Amino acid sequence: MSGIFSRLALAGGLSLAAAFWSVQAEAGALASYRVLHSFCVNANCADGKDLVGDQLIRDAGGDLFGTAKFGGRFGNGALYELQPKHGGAKYRRKVLKAFCDPATPCAAGEKPDAGVVIDTAGNLYGTTTQGGLGCGAVYEAVTGGAKTELKALHTFANDGSEGCVGANGGSLDYQGKETGARYDGVSPLYGMTTGGGANDAGTIYELVPPAPGHGRWTVKVLYSLSDGGGNTVIGNLVMDASGDLFGAGYGAIFELTPDGSGGFDYNLLHASDSGEAYGSLAISADGTLTGTALFGGPSNNAGSLFKLAPVAGGGYQYTLLYGFCLEVNCTDGRNPSGAVMIDAGGNIFGTTQGGGANNNHGVIFEYTSGGTYTVLHDFCALANCTDGATGIGGLITDGNGHFYGMTANGGAGTGGVVFELSLPH
Repeated sequence: MSGIFSRLALAGGLSLAAAFWSVQAEAGALASYRVLHSFCVNANCADGKDLVGDQLIRDAGGDLFGTAKFGGRFGNGALYELQPKHGGAKYRRKVLKAFCDPATPCAAGEKPDAGVVIDTAGNLYGTTTQGGLGCGAVYEAVTGGAKTELKALHTFANDGSEGCVGANGGSLDYQGKETGARYDGVSPLYGMTTGGGANDAGTIYELVPPAPGHGRWTVKVLYSLSDGGGNTVIGNLVMDASGDLFGAGYGAIFELTPDGSGGFDYNLLHASDSGEAYGSLAISADGTLTGTALFGGPSNNAGSLFKLAPVAGGGYQYTLLYGFCLEVNCTDGRNPSGAVMIDAGGNIFGTTQGGGANNNHGVIFEYTSGGTYTVLHDFCALANCTDGATGIGGLITDGNGHFYGMTANGGAGTGGVVFELSLPH
């Protein structure tokens, strides 16, 4: 898959009610895009509004899981599942849990701004930006019973000493996540906060499950960030096979390395010289980091795509792969969001929040291993943006040419969509 796709243009005359349509690329290859579900179609957006997260989660049965920051039965966000029916021809939306249920008033937090991880039993873990003690919470959604139960694993102290989970942060990581392994439920979870800590610039923390027979998770601040050290982190952490953690923020990409005594040493891998706001990262088996900058970059503060590769003898080599908004009116997209996805051939896929051919509503893009950048889909290709608007988060794949992602806005209910993009393979 790679390089044969030119800018995709939807043919006119399609019904606004169409959930599936095909697009013809210049080279003759056929690709297709369809909306699997539009959010905020229920009264008062009880099904969720404003989708968030670095990416969706997909289980072995093809079910998709994610979060909405607003909406839900109580207006404070929702955890949802999309279940494929009839071999994936249709998807059924199910709200697993609305945040701030009066039965447990916001104890597990509210208004999530990150996606979830899934364990081997099918339970989900995530973070919220509010609720708990005031600085957000880490929660577990236990899915095995007749209904999903939400419980707080940790609530961040309202004095900010542990950090505060804020916008654009909060995704959880664990050993093995980058290989596709499910969380085992007994090893530590790792996360970042976007404020608080010793320097009021955010923290990196470790959350350890209780020993059998004990009920409390424990949190440890591994590092308090400071100006010049990724001040105000964005997006996710990633972990390599040796247990090193990598993250990014405004102006810096950094590594935390276990020091052998239970702590971590901080290493600055790359500092921006042009104001980039580095976001979510992806890590390859050889240790190469690939990511995006939401802002900054070589053109119009529109962001960039880059890689940071380890070099023999130590250190990392930064390479700018693509600067967004190089085309007139930013029709190539601007302000990429979420972790990029890299396929087996080294081709990179992602989304942008803005730019594109349809009034700045974002695109889905591919950057091939050969260095070719292509727009695969322009959001808001249908009237009233019923196909979605404002790409948010990265893509995931089933390995058979089908990619899944989401938008923050648009759709039949204006609360965002979950979509599928299918490419020939």
